[in-house]
Amino acid sequence: FLTYITTKIAEKMGNALAKWVVSGRGKPGANDNFKAEAYGIRTRILAETNTPQVLTYDDTTDPINYTKMTAAMAKMKSGYYKGAAIYATNDMIWNKLANIVDNEGRPMFVPDVTSGGVGRFFGLPVKEEDAVLVGEILIGNVAKGYVMNANENISMYQEDHVKARKTDYMGYAIVDGDVLTTKAFVLIKEAEAASSS
Repeated sequence: FLTYITTKIAEKMGNALAKWVVSGRGKPGANDNFKAEAYGIRTRILAETNTPQVLTYDDTTDPINYTKMTAAMAKMKSGYYKGAAIYATNDMIWNKLANIVDNEGRPMFVPDVTSGGVGRFFGLPVKEEDAVLVGEILIGNVAKGYVMNANENISMYQEDHVKARKTDYMGYAIVDGDVLTTKAFVLIKEAEAASSS
């Protein structure tokens, strides 16, 4: 039972860290009321002037297609291509990416579970990642474009409450992270609806 509990806690902590890597808010400002987090890739990309590493799509007028994906690949600095991957939710992978064809009608997505993901696209592994927001695709080389520092490694604590006949299990770590360069990443997101005035 203890092995099961510690495994579940470690899994939940890993999911939280993945969420931070993608969309962590960083240090809170004077008017913010959240605890400090690692800076996320998405956060840094969207904060750039003119958002050069972002492509938008609209399912009706400007869908994700072969040309959109080649434009995304062109935005990533070439030195980061080797080791990069394409991250998206399961829904996005199978309803969008898996249906993209080139100009000759050939599918670009190749199912391949041996590459560390669910398939390949332009030679890059496609990985299902729930930390990526619904409707978005993140392409990049996390190993070279993102750094994470563990100030205190994951520790497991157990606290017994004899009278209440309860035992609390807790995982604890101190971790920080930030983007080394946004040029290692590209974000494809849905275009925001034009506000009516």
